[in-house]
Amino acid sequence: MAEIVSFGQRLKISVLAIAIFVFGIGFLLGALALVSWSFWLFLAVIITIAIVALPIACLIKKLLARFSAYSTIHRFRNIWLMLVLLITSVVTFPYFYLAVKSETAPLVLPQAVLSDGNKTVIFQGMVHVGSENFYKSVVYDLEEALDEGYKLYYEGIMPSSPDADKWFSDTIAGGASLSDNYRQLADVCGVKFQLDYFKLLIHDIQARPERHATVDVTTADLKKEYERLLVENPVFAAAIAEEGDNKSEKKGLSDDAANKIFSFVQHANDNQKNIIGTLCRGFFVYALKVTPDKKPHTLDPLLLDFRNKHLAQQIQADSNPKIYITYGAGHLPGLIQLLREGNPAWEVKSLKWIRGMAAPEHLEGQL
Repeated sequence: MAEIVSFGQRLKISVLAIAIFVFGIGFLLGALALVSWSFWLFLAVIITIAIVALPIACLIKKLLARFSAYSTIHRFRNIWLMLVLLITSVVTFPYFYLAVKSETAPLVLPQAVLSDGNKTVIFQGMVHVGSENFYKSVVYDLEEALDEGYKLYYEGIMPSSPDADKWFSDTIAGGASLSDNYRQLADVCGVKFQLDYFKLLIHDIQARPERHATVDVTTADLKKEYERLLVENPVFAAAIAEEGDNKSEKKGLSDDAANKIFSFVQHANDNQKNIIGTLCRGFFVYALKVTPDKKPHTLDPLLLDFRNKHLAQQIQADSNPKIYITYGAGHLPGLIQLLREGNPAWEVKSLKWIRGMAAPEHLEGQL
């Protein structure tokens, strides 16, 4: 007579089978990632798990000696296999999560057409490091806009006095050149730096300088506003004070970690660079993603609000009826609000989204 299996036993077997299947797939994917990084890394993980599994098997054997006939070797094998499946899946999960997330929910940047009936402004949201195709499309649009009579506005905090420049470098840029930082970040992420593509416009800038303008603030303007906010804005002052408590220690640790990453990437093999690039792009997309519950940055009153006011003033004062702006995407909502405060006739005529960050394409063919 066949033995009847209870519902509870069937459920237990089903859940176990599903778990083994899921973690089995996770192990295969994780093993591929670890081997791609280094076969010795994968081997080290397997051996480390075996070292951990042995004392666990011995302890369980001792505790359950009266209730189970399984040998220590048998338990060691089962525990080792279970931990291999679990740990390999868990350790490599962030890599696959970020890879999928950056593809299914990519970083998209707005291109908005604004108008008050007399003046038209095209605002192209930018990101300092991004995909080559994105920058090529933006440069193409800028050249087309020049042919249509637009004046081009560029973002870029401008140098002023040595004192203000040093303050900006130490306080805002982390003691280094922002361009150098962005180039290094682009190398790590496997993408491109914005300014390298804007050099394609250099000939037109030289030929028609009146059609191009950097409409950002200077380091002296920022320093003056920073000092004003510290005196007149208690919330800003308190946030800066709290952030600065452990700033030097955190800065030292982060700078050291960043230098080690940059140094490693320079000597990494192609597989390692691909893995690092995937992680970097995923973190970058996550960090720049705008969500309703995202907390504002401490320096937003300075780097966002203050510069938005300056940009809105430049637009309002310019006699050219057509303006094309390339500026950080985060500035768009505040700019629209400021323009409407000055003139309620301003409205968004159209809005489209362009993907700004993607894995680099490697296309090959045969002749």
